[in-house]
Amino acid sequence: MTAASAEPATTAVIYLRVSTKEQAERGGEAEGFSIPAQRDACIRKAEQLGGQVVEEFVDAGESARSSSRPDLQRMLTYLQQESVQYVIVHKVDRLARNRADDVEITLAIQKAGATLVSVSENIDKTPSGMLLHGIMSSIAEFYSQNLAAEIVKGTETKVKRGGTPTVAPIGYLNVRHVIDGREVRTVEVDSERALHIRWAFEQYATGQWGLNQLAAALEERGLRRRPTRTRDARAVPMNKVHEILRNRYYMGVVTWRSVEYPGKHEPLVDAALFERVQDMLRARRQSEARAQRHQQYLAGSVFCARCDSKLVYSKSTGRSARYGYWICLGRHKHKNGCDLPYLAEERVDAAVVRQWRGENLPVDIADEIREGLIDDLATYDDASQAETRRLTERIHAIKRERFKWAEKAMEEAVPRDIAKLKQDELAGHLAQAEEAINRHGTTTLEHEQLIRALTDLIVDCGQTYERADDATRRSYNQAWFERIYLDQDAPGSVTARPERTEPVRAVRSATVRPRDTRPPSSGPARPPNAKGRGTVGYRVLSHDHGSNVVCLVEVAGIEPASSVASTGLLRAQCALSLLGPTGQAHKPV
Repeated sequence: MTAASAEPATTAVIYLRVSTKEQAERGGEAEGFSIPAQRDACIRKAEQLGGQVVEEFVDAGESARSSSRPDLQRMLTYLQQESVQYVIVHKVDRLARNRADDVEITLAIQKAGATLVSVSENIDKTPSGMLLHGIMSSIAEFYSQNLAAEIVKGTETKVKRGGTPTVAPIGYLNVRHVIDGREVRTVEVDSERALHIRWAFEQYATGQWGLNQLAAALEERGLRRRPTRTRDARAVPMNKVHEILRNRYYMGVVTWRSVEYPGKHEPLVDAALFERVQDMLRARRQSEARAQRHQQYLAGSVFCARCDSKLVYSKSTGRSARYGYWICLGRHKHKNGCDLPYLAEERVDAAVVRQWRGENLPVDIADEIREGLIDDLATYDDASQAETRRLTERIHAIKRERFKWAEKAMEEAVPRDIAKLKQDELAGHLAQAEEAINRHGTTTLEHEQLIRALTDLIVDCGQTYERADDATRRSYNQAWFERIYLDQDAPGSVTARPERTEPVRAVRSATVRPRDTRPPSSGPARPPNAKGRGTVGYRVLSHDHGSNVVCLVEVAGIEPASSVASTGLLRAQCALSLLGPTGQAHKPV
C-alpha cells in the first residue's frame, strides 16, 4: 500500500433548507425547486474542495429563526460522532437568521473539527472571512426582522380593512380572483359546509345538546373538514365543535392580536345567537353540567307528598334491561323517617299525564285571552317601530365604538388587554341590542298567528302534553306547576297532587267579564304596589288574586324592559310564556 492511498479521503456534509412547505412542494415537485438547486451547488463546491459528500441534511419547511430544526440538530450530532472536514451550505442564512444562533452553530461545527463553507459567500478563518461571516449573519438577521415587521404592518392594514389574515375556519373558503390582471385574495362562504355550521349554533342555543351529541349529529349530517394534500376529509371531533361555537369569526369579526375588527366576510350567525351559545357554554362549564345519559324531564318538578323532599331519578340494571325509578331524597339521604317507596318511572309519567288531562281551561276563557292579546297587538306597532329605530342607531354607535378601540390598540394608545376587555363589553351590548331588534322585527301577523296557535293549546292541555317530547314537557311543567307531589296509595299506584304557579292559579280562578262592562281604553286605575304597570288582562279578565304583570314576568323568567313595560307586547310575552310551547322550541313574541 502506497503512502498516497493511505491518506484518508476528505469528507463533507451539506445542509439544505427552505422556510415554508409551499417552497418545498412548489411546481408539484417532490422537493420543489430550491432544495435541488441548493444541493447541486453544494456538491459542486465539495468537488472544488476535493471533498466527498458523505451525508446531507434537509429541513424542508423549517424557519431559520429557531435552531431547534430536526435535521440541523441531527447534523450537529452526526458531526460529534463522525470525522468530517467541511460543512457546506448554499448561503449563511440557510444555517441561521439571527446572530446568537449563528455563533452557537458555528462554534459547534468548529468544536467538532469541521469548517463551515458557504457556496455564495467567501467565509473562512481569515480575519476578512470572519468579518464577512459576521456581516452576512447580521444582514440575515436584519432581513428576517425587517420581513417580520413588514408582514405585521401589512397584516394590520389588512385586518383594519376587514380582511382575514389567516386560513378561514370551516364554513368558509379562501379564494383567489384575478381582477384586471391583479390577484385578489378574499374569503367566501362555503355553501357545502356553512349550513351545517349555522345549524350547530341554532341547535346548541336551545340547551338540548351536549357537545358530543352535537358532534355526532354533524357527522351524521355529513359535515367534513376540508381535505388537504396530506389529509382526507374527516368528521369534526367534539373539541373542534367547541372551537367552532366559540369562534367569533362566524358573526363577522376578525380577531388579530386579541383585538377585534369588523370583517368583510359574510357572518354565518348574528351576535344575539352567538351570545346565547356563549351563555350556554358558560353555564355548562360553571355548573359542570354535561349531557348525561339518564336525564329525566321531571327532575326538579316532582316532590315527595309525605315529607316534602325532592325526588331524584336513578336507574338500575336488571337481567335484560335498565329500569328508571324515583327516590325520595329525604328517605335516602337525610334518613328523616319517610317511608315513600321507590316509584317506577313509567308509573310516575302516567300519573303526571293524568293530572294534565284535568288542567284544561274553559273555551270562553281561552277565547277571551286570545281576543284580548290580539287587541293589545294593535297598539304595539307604533311603539315597536320607534323602538326599532332607536335600537338601530344604538347598534351603529356600538359598532363605531368597537372599531375605535381596535384602532387605539393598533396605534398602541391603550394596552391590548384593556382594548380587548372593552370590546368584549361592547360585544355583549351589541348582542342584546340585536336580539331586541330581532324581536321587534316580528310582524303583527306572525304575532297573531302565534297567539292563536298557543291559545288553542290550553283548551286541551292534556292532549298537547301527551304529544310533546321530553324537552317540551319539561317547559310545560315548569311554567304551570311550582311542584308536583307524588305518593303511592296502593302498590303500583302513583298519584299526583300539583301546586300551581301563581299566574296559573289566577287564570284558573278568572271569570269572563262582559265586554260592555270593561273599563275604557284609557285603562283602569292601577292597584296599590303595582309599580306603574297595569294588571294582567283587566280588559280581558277579572280574577280573585289580582296577579300583576310583574308577577307573570318573574314567574316566566323574563325581565321586564322599561321601554316596553306599558305596551301590549309585554303582556303578550307574559301570557305566551305562561301558555307554554307549541311543540317546538318556545319563542316568545
